[in-house]
Amino acid sequence: MKLTMKRFSELILDVFFPNQCVACNKAVPMDMVFCEECAAKLEYLPETPWQAMFPPEINGAHPSFDYANALFFYDGTAREAVLNFKDKAALSLAAYSAERLVLKLESDGFDRIDLVTSVPMHRSKRLERGYDQARVFAEAMAEQLNVPYDGTLLGRRRSRMAQHERGMSERFASADKTYFLTDPARTLEGKRILICDDIFTTGATLDKCASLLKKSAAEKVGVLTICLTDSFGRGESAGRLGGDPFEKGSSPKPPH
Repeated sequence: MKLTMKRFSELILDVFFPNQCVACNKAVPMDMVFCEECAAKLEYLPETPWQAMFPPEINGAHPSFDYANALFFYDGTAREAVLNFKDKAALSLAAYSAERLVLKLESDGFDRIDLVTSVPMHRSKRLERGYDQARVFAEAMAEQLNVPYDGTLLGRRRSRMAQHERGMSERFASADKTYFLTDPARTLEGKRILICDDIFTTGATLDKCASLLKKSAAEKVGVLTICLTDSFGRGESAGRLGGDPFEKGSSPKPPH
């Protein structure tokens, strides 16, 4: 049997740079993101209206965004995958999530997007880590939607404490002081914008970013994250998508 150049390259990569499960780091074939054991434990958000899964109010007010969704609950296997995505550059999680979330956008009728942006990371943190995981995810979403990614819309001031280390009230106070429009004179009139981040926790950060874009006259602002925390209760409707959603490039069954 003749060995093709593509297969030869894959064998070389398997030997010197083995592909790993993004959750447990176990070696897996090059076309897989999760190993079978981890894949079986993933908890996907159910195929229900997004409003049933996200808070009707954020900090006592109607959310500034017009749409929100996520792929997984932030628990167990998905939590480990996102932590690896943050700290170990498990970048294949971004494309994996984007391929599946675009189906949610289409099903919910929020797929007419003009541009994608991301929750900004401070420059010092980006230099320390070597990359910005929210931007990597946002760029993957932009590619799936075939629209531009623009990381120049929002800026971030340096904060002495990470958001996840703060209490609820502190998160909202911090978000108000931390994020800003890089060019307040720039108009986004008529634009439908998608903001991406890795985790939706209280919604403080994403709501602040959405409100800033609305101040620049954005028509609609949606938010997408890889995970949603269980802060709002997952109820009995949580489930796993059908099909075989564990291989790179594969897609789950469309919502029905």
